[in-house]
Amino acid sequence: MITGLSYYDLPKYDQGYTLTQGIFCFDQQKWNLFGLVEPRIDTEGVGAVLGNPIAEGIHTKMAIELRAALRLEPIQFLDHWSKMSWIMDCSWPVNYQTIMRHRVQQVQRRIIGADGCTNVIPVNFSRRVA
Repeated sequence: MITGLSYYDLPKYDQGYTLTQGIFCFDQQKWNLFGLVEPRIDTEGVGAVLGNPIAEGIHTKMAIELRAALRLEPIQFLDHWSKMSWIMDCSWPVNYQTIMRHRVQQVQRRIIGADGCTNVIPVNFSRRVA
């Protein structure tokens, strides 16, 4: 199993899955990238891989540099992606970058509780201490 920072939990493998679906069940970096550009994983899970040109591009064109960048925090990965996206995004939908930026922000907040690398912790002063 190929692990690293988990943006999305890996789906559970099932013997009925296609080869590509199975690979996405065991490769955290591929699943991370797929999750950043395909919001359907939130409802369909690994079923969103079937017949999907994004998933095929990720599966067949994953580069070592992209794999390494996908072990970083999502915001840091986005910096690397802007330099390396040409490797696999030629058949992806035109608006994928907008979706990706939005989902990177969501994942970043979920993972570290902030929109970027920061040492500032937001405090809610409206709560009372009893």
